[in-house]
Amino acid sequence: MNRLFKNNLAPFTPTTTDSKPKVERPLIILPTYNEADNIAEILKAIESLPHQISILVVDDSSPDETAKIVSNYPSFNKT
Repeated sequence: MNRLFKNNLAPFTPTTTDSKPKVERPLIILPTYNEADNIAEILKAIESLPHQISILVVDDSSPDETAKIVSNYPSFNKT
């Protein structure tokens, strides 16, 4: 998010009352194309991190069924 400041774009980070940036849940955007051989392992590695992380997989119509593997992944939540 950016805020206009004195005719310049200055980065703006929402803060809490104690002025520390607050991140509710980080989001990883994962672009894929023909990653059927790797995608399950990648998702597993991200899920094993010590934080709760949302993952958005963006598949570019892979002919190798990458999207199908993601949609059948155990923790897949279509929201």
